[in-house]
Amino acid sequence: MSYENRLEDGLMRSDAWSLVSSQRPAGQIAQRTLGGLQQLVYMEDLANIAVLDTLLRQKDRTGNIHAIPYYYYTQPDGSLGRTKVKKVKKKNREKFIAEKGAVEILKVVVLKDNDCSVGRSENDSRALKMVEKIRHIHPQTYRMAVRFVKDLETAPFRSFFREELRFTEQDYLRMMDDARYISEALQSNCRAGMLHLDADPDAFLRGEEIRDSYNYCE
Repeated sequence: MSYENRLEDGLMRSDAWSLVSSQRPAGQIAQRTLGGLQQLVYMEDLANIAVLDTLLRQKDRTGNIHAIPYYYYTQPDGSLGRTKVKKVKKKNREKFIAEKGAVEILKVVVLKDNDCSVGRSENDSRALKMVEKIRHIHPQTYRMAVRFVKDLETAPFRSFFREELRFTEQDYLRMMDDARYISEALQSNCRAGMLHLDADPDAFLRGEEIRDSYNYCE
């Protein structure tokens, strides 16, 4: 596998990518087990990577993806909580699990070494149509990606990116173009019934039905 083809021959041929690019609804893929929950987490994470790396023109993603194990549990108020496994000493883990009730250990993707991105003329993720190929995404990620291109058109956003993040005008225009592409690709696939807004591990943990959201494509 050559360096130049690591994204296409590595990440996009992984088992996790086969999940996020599967046309089957998440409810048919992920069973009510820890393994099924982990599959949903991978779907959400890989969809996020596809969107972010397209937006930021990331060149060096493969090899810089790591995972952190967490305990997940339902808190007294019904909300979801999580704690890094390494934060709980081994001698206290049985007590921790007993106090928290049903605890699941999941690996959550972490992106490290995020240089080699903004400022590049090439966009490998866009060239490989990663966003167009994903078939599952978290509803909130979808809404934020669709809205972001509209936000970039406002003066406050332009000012923040230009003055605080030191984007050049060319950097900003490239980001707007990529954000517009992402928004249009996601909406088009959602309306066509090709994109499921069902990569929602939180709903799974709460015991809710995993449902599509075709009615929320706008």
